[in-house]
Amino acid sequence: MADIIVIDDEGVQRKNMSAFLKSLGHQVVQSDSVSRAKSQLQDKEFDIVVSDMRMKDGTGRDILDFLNSQKAKSYFILITAYASVEDSIYILKNGGYDYLPKPVNLDDLERKVKHISALIEMKDENSFLRSGFAEETKTLLYKSENMKRIIEMVDRVADTKAPVMIFGESGTGKELVARMLHDKSARKDKLFVGVNCGALNENLLESELFGYEKGAFTGAQERRKGRFEIADKGTIFLDEVGDISLNMQVKLLRVIQEGEFERVGGNTPVKTDVRIITATHKNMQAMLKEKTFREDLYFRLNVVNVEIPPLRERGEDILLLADHFVSYYSRENNKKTKRLSDSAKKKIADYSYPGNVRELQNIIQRGVILSAEDVISDKDIIIQSDKTTFEPTGGSLEEQVESLEKMLIAESLQKNSGSVKKTAERLKITERILRYKMNKYNIN
Repeated sequence: MADIIVIDDEGVQRKNMSAFLKSLGHQVVQSDSVSRAKSQLQDKEFDIVVSDMRMKDGTGRDILDFLNSQKAKSYFILITAYASVEDSIYILKNGGYDYLPKPVNLDDLERKVKHISALIEMKDENSFLRSGFAEETKTLLYKSENMKRIIEMVDRVADTKAPVMIFGESGTGKELVARMLHDKSARKDKLFVGVNCGALNENLLESELFGYEKGAFTGAQERRKGRFEIADKGTIFLDEVGDISLNMQVKLLRVIQEGEFERVGGNTPVKTDVRIITATHKNMQAMLKEKTFREDLYFRLNVVNVEIPPLRERGEDILLLADHFVSYYSRENNKKTKRLSDSAKKKIADYSYPGNVRELQNIIQRGVILSAEDVISDKDIIIQSDKTTFEPTGGSLEEQVESLEKMLIAESLQKNSGSVKKTAERLKITERILRYKMNKYNIN
């Protein structure tokens, strides 16, 4: 669910919109003036900002300009009774997401907020990749020879226009390498726009990539830019490109060949100049043989290929990444910076990581939460298979039951973003009992 601020000096409308958004499960804060909203926006970055156009001490434009001055990543929606071409152009040109006319249609508001929430969720799915960056230097953490060769390849091809296809198992860091290619290129000052092709069905993917015209389908209340249009002069990253349908492959090939596309429901060509980077975990040679992926598109996309080795083939990087994640999650959970014991390091180093960096990150995050001491022991490093498993500690039955209970509570809290209420519901216990057990096991 999203963090939303509703800015409107008309109390009835502000309260109605806020109550409606809360009923959808969002966290909502209200503001009754431009000046107060600026103060609130300075203190906290919201996922979505919904603002009226005309207020007693300013306008919605003032709010958007303030967000831009703060380099905020919030999605901005303008509410206006005075919808004009000038306002809409200003909002869209200056990074606003969309606008709604008064009186506000709550179904339209819900659709827009749902779409933004989906975009945020897609970004969050890849947050583990961004965590692989050292925060101070924003460089990939590695010391293994095979990763050094990957970085050398990135350095050689980054400042070219050549399409790059990145191969690797899930969780190896394909998006992270794609971002490095962008950041080292002449396009670094333009947008890097990512799309998870495997997360969307064909119709949604087409709308996401190419945008749509007003009236193109039910719910298309206005024209919407697609990712190719938004990424103009920058880089577009198509993750899990092997998952797209043959029909979408034809449309993607046209963009590459002609540098143009048409929005869904439109017939006017839209020009775009983007550098295309793709990634997949699939066996593309097998797909070519089975004719589930077009050969002409494959050779257009795979001008340069980068193959990221799985974590099990990067043994030297495992403890380097583990130490980074320990530091990161100690800070995130407001704990004194912890360190790994020798036995914990051995357990971490000896594992094969079928889930790659994502799995290592989850193991370390869980260890930081579970550990009641400054040093994380091997007992705090709980390694799971695809199904939840538990490694016996060798202690008494009571000790092993407590260890399992501790693991399940920490894991459930993690899945529910730390919410005690949701975790208690998931575990089918009362909040009082859950808080007692959290205190017992030193789980924050």
